[in-house]
Amino acid sequence: MPGQTKITTILLAAGGSTRMNGVDKIVAPLFGRPLLEYSLEQLAKSPSIDSIVVVAGETNDGAVRDIAMRAPTDKISAICTGGTRRQDSVRAGLDHVRDATHILVHDGARPLLDYPLVSRTVEAASTYDAAIAAVPVKDTIKMTDDDMTVLQTVPRDRLWAVQTPQIFKADLLRTAHRTIDCDVTDDASMVEMLGHEVKLFMGSYENLKVTTPEDIAMAEAILRSRSKVVAQ
Repeated sequence: MPGQTKITTILLAAGGSTRMNGVDKIVAPLFGRPLLEYSLEQLAKSPSIDSIVVVAGETNDGAVRDIAMRAPTDKISAICTGGTRRQDSVRAGLDHVRDATHILVHDGARPLLDYPLVSRTVEAASTYDAAIAAVPVKDTIKMTDDDMTVLQTVPRDRLWAVQTPQIFKADLLRTAHRTIDCDVTDDASMVEMLGHEVKLFMGSYENLKVTTPEDIAMAEAILRSRSKVVAQ
């Protein structure tokens, strides 16, 4: 990317314990390390990422700040507390972004972010104003009514499961957050509501989002598999 490009990451770490048996997923142990450490480490390692804003939740603010301050990197430019909704947390992070040309948003609950995926994210930003990681849907998808009666089978050849990272030109993301206030599940949805084109790039099937204890077990299995590959 051109030398003047500056990328700031907003790392969302608000967490939650609704489906985690009372354990905050962001600080849940993954092979003895807080889950948040994994994605933070990968983002900090990328030479294309200039700075990182970590956004904690109201209930885990102290724990997240402790993890961020112990991280062996000087790229963390701010640690702040987010809001009730996801977009409120991103907006809180935006208030601490300085001089960035592009903003990368990543969910801290996706600990299996790896270097190749970060690189693909950065590469997409060199071509598109808004680009998001996604993978083709493998399962058959059916639409139902309120009584769980199947209405139709949705053709899956054009269906993609969206992930993070998502990367945007900084001005575009700021405009989206100033303009759109309805509830959304990701930042790309807000950009789409502006009528702006959003492009997909290949994510990773390993880039799972931890929401249940079973996801922790799956993440550990993937990490174990990766370590075996490295050892070979």
